[in-house]
Amino acid sequence: MDLIVLKAEKNIASCFAFNVAVRFDKRSTRRNRLKRKLREFVRLRLGKIKKGYNVMCQVSKPERRIKLVQINLELEKLLRKAELLEN
Repeated sequence: MDLIVLKAEKNIASCFAFNVAVRFDKRSTRRNRLKRKLREFVRLRLGKIKKGYNVMCQVSKPERRIKLVQINLELEKLLRKAELLEN
């Protein structure tokens, strides 16, 4: 099972949504921190992401000692797989 699930559909304007399940961590402060980090990842790469897509990122796998670098690599891999990142 993947750490992050990405769903994208074509639209007029780009929009990103992040959902971190309670299964990931019961503490809302940790879930909210992860969502902030994911939003920052997208903000920094917004110029490289194709325009006109609704993208939903869902994090549900309960991993304790997960590094932010791993999450960023996973999200970048999924964006490339969905062909949403321009080279």
